[in-house]
Amino acid sequence: MKPPAKIEVPLKRFNRLINHGPCTLVTTHDGKKANVATIAWNMPCGRKPPSVALCIGSGSYTHEVLRQTKELVINVPGPELIEDLVKCGSTSGRDVDKFSQYWLSPKSARTVKPPWVAEALAHLECVLVDDFEPFADRFNIFVAEVKAAFVQEGCFENDRWLVERCAPTVHHLGGPHFVVPGKLYEQD
Repeated sequence: MKPPAKIEVPLKRFNRLINHGPCTLVTTHDGKKANVATIAWNMPCGRKPPSVALCIGSGSYTHEVLRQTKELVINVPGPELIEDLVKCGSTSGRDVDKFSQYWLSPKSARTVKPPWVAEALAHLECVLVDDFEPFADRFNIFVAEVKAAFVQEGCFENDRWLVERCAPTVHHLGGPHFVVPGKLYEQD
């Protein structure tokens, strides 16, 4: 069978071919107020210690607060929060109290000061361990150690998230396009 023909993708859109990881709502706390920001560019990057990497715009309020406090919570929302993902990614915490403006519920985390977004499906409580500035005028890559992890009850069994049964994650395809996982494929 002959493979299908390929078309070239503009380089400014290359990320849309590989960035299907779950969108997240990252919370920080500056000592006076909590903030929540949409971060779509994130990934696990280590198991010992458990760690994640996030790409965050260098001019953002989240970037500023994270550099000062070195604590964050990565909240993984379900499809019911897509509108909030867009809103939290389109406004700055410098100007808006996103928790009250968008009717999100802060819930105290167990190991760090930034709160959970209570409506999210899962929460990773993290402490910043490294900060890279590959393009300091545009973004930084933050590496954080996961200190505690929580997921909605009944949605994690046999060492995996049961996205097909109870808690689909949201994945950004670029622009206004989002998708949630569909069919589960299991290989022996």
